[in-house]
Amino acid sequence: MSSQVALTIERDGDERAARLIGELDLASYDQAMEEMSWAFGGEGDIEFDLSQLTFMDSTGVRLLIQIRNSLEGRGTLILSSPPPNVEKVLRLIGMEELGIQLRP
Repeated sequence: MSSQVALTIERDGDERAARLIGELDLASYDQAMEEMSWAFGGEGDIEFDLSQLTFMDSTGVRLLIQIRNSLEGRGTLILSSPPPNVEKVLRLIGMEELGIQLRP
């Protein structure tokens, strides 16, 4: 098993936004849960820039749904600039029907 970091989460001052870089999957799930704990609850929209996310599996999808559910109507989860392979996964599972907004 590799010790190489497969996921980087960058925040740039906006307390409700982050950029996801690398792979959001089973191998990075625990790290992502810890580093994204700020996204659970609170007030207002949360935006993730996915432009540098190279891969996402069902575990990553589950994490995004958990974050969206934690908002309980106090904001919207916005996923911006997903690359084509990630956007395809998001559209196949119906993220927009789940109340998660996709922005090109």
